Amino acid sequence: MRSSLIPTVACALACAVTAAEAQAPPFTHEAMIATKRLGAVVPGPDGRQAVIQILTYRYDRPGPDGDLWLVDLRGTSNPPMTRLTSAPGVESGAAWSPDGRTIVFVARPGDGPSQLFRIPAGGGTPEQLTTLSTGASQPRFSPDGRTIAFLSSVYPQAANDADNAARLKAARENPSSARIYTGFPYRDYGNNWFDGRVNHLMTMSVDGGAARALLTGTPLVGEPGWSGVQEFDWRPDSRAIVFSASVDFHKQADRFDTKDLYLVEVAARGPSTPTLLVGAQTNDRDPVFSPDGRYLAWHAVWCCWGSLDTGDGEMSAAARQSGYPQRFDRLQSYRDNRILVRDMRTGEVTVLMQGWDRPPDAPVWSHDGRELYFSAPDQGHSRVFRIALADALKGGGPAVLADSPGSWGRPVVAGPLVLAARQRTTRPPELFAIATQQTSAPRSITDLNGAQLRPFAMREAEEVFWTHAGRRMQGWLVKPADFDPSRKYPLFLFPHGGPFGAHVDGFHYRWNAQIFAAHGYVVFMPNPTGSTGFGESFAADVQGAWGGRVFDEVMTGVDHLLATSPWLDGDRMVAGSASYGGYFMNWLITQTDRFKAVFTHASIWNFVSMTGASVIAHYMLADASHASPWEDFAAFNRYSPHYHAAKIRTPTYVSHGGQDAGVPDGQGMELYWTLQRLGVESRFIHFPDEGHHILKPANSRVFYQEMLDWFARHVK
Repeated sequence: MRSSLIPTVACALACAVTAAEAQAPPFTHEAMIATKRLGAVVPGPDGRQAVIQILTYRYDRPGPDGDLWLVDLRGTSNPPMTRLTSAPGVESGAAWSPDGRTIVFVARPGDGPSQLFRIPAGGGTPEQLTTLSTGASQPRFSPDGRTIAFLSSVYPQAANDADNAARLKAARENPSSARIYTGFPYRDYGNNWFDGRVNHLMTMSVDGGAARALLTGTPLVGEPGWSGVQEFDWRPDSRAIVFSASVDFHKQADRFDTKDLYLVEVAARGPSTPTLLVGAQTNDRDPVFSPDGRYLAWHAVWCCWGSLDTGDGEMSAAARQSGYPQRFDRLQSYRDNRILVRDMRTGEVTVLMQGWDRPPDAPVWSHDGRELYFSAPDQGHSRVFRIALADALKGGGPAVLADSPGSWGRPVVAGPLVLAARQRTTRPPELFAIATQQTSAPRSITDLNGAQLRPFAMREAEEVFWTHAGRRMQGWLVKPADFDPSRKYPLFLFPHGGPFGAHVDGFHYRWNAQIFAAHGYVVFMPNPTGSTGFGESFAADVQGAWGGRVFDEVMTGVDHLLATSPWLDGDRMVAGSASYGGYFMNWLITQTDRFKAVFTHASIWNFVSMTGASVIAHYMLADASHASPWEDFAAFNRYSPHYHAAKIRTPTYVSHGGQDAGVPDGQGMELYWTLQRLGVESRFIHFPDEGHHILKPANSRVFYQEMLDWFARHVK
């Protein structure tokens, strides 16, 4: 078998560092925390301005401050911005009135729930619009500008806000803290335990007055698996709203829940029973009408249990006419996303780009409704694509609108422009304007961090390739800023989480490659089987093969890096990652002792206990063996690291958050006990106030420092 590992020629030129740059200070955790973070971008109705959210963090605060700014999209690069809000806390969810005069946003007044506020587009004092006991979020103006729709977390059977307030008061004053459940899951990924409330669709007049709950009293909200409204969009005639919702949310002990699309009339005086638009066993999300209302586009994921059968072997009528695949032979944890379009006149549904082997993100319409834009991972990159509706309905494929260098986020449309954020390993996301005629390069709209980052020395990531078992593999390499090929460097192996995800040329706050490179490591970020953007089979092949195949691919990449890079020291290798990457760390230490030290965070150790305690048990069922552990215990545990614990010799640092509902902290505790029982050098750090990710700046600094000290102790 012939293998190769080749840095791209373009990067070999672009990654050169001058002597002056090499003498610049190294990138630090303090510098990372000081960066401004670009949040949501909301263009105005005429496409001439946009509201952007900018988030800032400090070590003495657990969370961010988030302010809204107004930026002019016309003219030169990096135009000046005007601050719209400056109150403590986070302002978010901006929405423009159709006439462009008013901006509604979400903020939290005092200690109460978030509410809606409005402010003149030219600036001024915000005015509070809602005082709901259950709060308000995600405001959207109706196209005629007369009504605001939004979401509120209500008790489904509550008659009005007074009823909701009474129920909340009773819950606060109840001397018992007991919670009782009859379905699964009972908490979400953020460890928020379900208390009976779900997001409902509300409307209110722009002139003020009481908010109206559109769905209260309808049969839909009485379904046992009703989980509330997810995303929604106004129909252009302002008479109806389409939304995404699930009615089988309570059945996730052995399957994925499905989300369907519904249409609800807004004009009715009383409750209006929603009409099911799309009801197949898929996740139908992010619905958006074309500007003329003729078409509805959305984003679908069909990673589901079994088939589209109704239960008696027959497909539902909605599924038959939808164009979906007709049957799945087992629980699937991965299928490529798809964009679908429904003709609202005929009801015909078309699955777009069926021959395109990439998973598109949520679509947005061009201002004239002739095109759709979306981002998608593609061979270790993230690009923005376009497709003409007429071509898409005939089976055509997309074209690239915004390409590398860097990785692009979800696009939004601002008149004839497409706006999207681009990032690199050396630069956090910044906003760019892309001309749809592609007559010029993307134009920079924001430069939030240029001045702050300019003093620091950093090298751009290099793309690398190798082969394993005939399959071409891709990854990224980040070297120290003062890299000297005549020296020897330790290797830091950093696989990504998921397993369905991918390393791209992007700026990572939780695992920042530049910080590790600044401490003298060459950082290797591989994209093995399970990575997205390399074809559906490349990602799906990880199912039932978490350990063996992926481990072999990654280690082949490590070996060829060592064989082709004389500046790497194979006797000084370390490894670290989180989530599925943390699982890989745990599998790694049961399979090899070549690494001097490992740091594993939020990691899966025991497939059986993980499946029973996690809110994502259905992923474990799909990825472990497609069976329950008691049905085939050996097969279920084949790639469970705890099953191979006796082989561990590598010094291992275990890290976990106490609020992690995805990978509960018992996994880290079991692993640490095992290491101690085996007499393996080990250390355990627990963050009781963190979830799956270490997000609080002060905790993040400790997390990085402990990891770097652990590595240094074993390789420096």
